[in-house]
Amino acid sequence: MPDRRSDPFGLAAFLQASGVTGWHPAVDILECDERLVLVVELPGAEPDSLVITYNEIQRQLVISGVRPKLVCPDPVRYRQSELQFGPFSRNIPLPRDFSVGDITAQYQKNGLLLINLDRRQPAKPKRIPINSD
Repeated sequence: MPDRRSDPFGLAAFLQASGVTGWHPAVDILECDERLVLVVELPGAEPDSLVITYNEIQRQLVISGVRPKLVCPDPVRYRQSELQFGPFSRNIPLPRDFSVGDITAQYQKNGLLLINLDRRQPAKPKRIPINSD
């Protein structure tokens, strides 16, 4: 149970009871000329535990997974604990001018997940032929 001084409204207990995770990985979103790059900070996560889905109705990318808690073989007493672990889910709204059709993702050795989306090409005018009888 969280200390009332650090969580005076009991939000952490409410979220835990409702099954909502209490942490989200940090995300940087970089807009380049031809693409959008999302950089997700996930050191310690296993690539097989990560899932990326796209919600077309809300135009959101959903990144979820689990970062396992480090296990010490000897009994341990924490003097300080700031690392976040456990299940997470992060929703990222996407701008309309980027396409998820050619999305790529790569988990790097340094614990960063890179997600690339190409900029959508503007629609070109199309000439419609006119048929006559």
